[in-house]
Amino acid sequence: MPYKKEYIIPINPVAWKRAGLRNGGKFYDEQKHEKLACGLYLNQQHGDDPLFTKALQVEIIFYVALPKLIKDRKKSQWCSTYPDIDNFCKFCFDVITDTGVIWNDDRLISVLHARKLYDSEPRTHIIITELE
Repeated sequence: MPYKKEYIIPINPVAWKRAGLRNGGKFYDEQKHEKLACGLYLNQQHGDDPLFTKALQVEIIFYVALPKLIKDRKKSQWCSTYPDIDNFCKFCFDVITDTGVIWNDDRLISVLHARKLYDSEPRTHIIITELE
């Protein structure tokens, strides 16, 4: 049976942003605090389990907070608004790589399935499976 693990980040999904530029031309990471918070959730859930080292399939479901302007909330579960789903994925992959406890590099991802849905409980659900 392939090695598989699930993670839940129980906050509103965060989209990746480009690094900012300070006076003097030095780059800085605007999302340092968000990455730290998400990384702590992932570290806690991963525990002492081994690193993923083989080709991976990653399924990510981004449950985005319901906008206040939606009147008929049962009309659609699909979120087709900003931010883009690929920026949500980039943020997650950066956080997972930065933790150093789940994988060392996101180049291991061979298969990716991502969804962006509305939900009353915002969170990110990540399922990682090693491919055989």
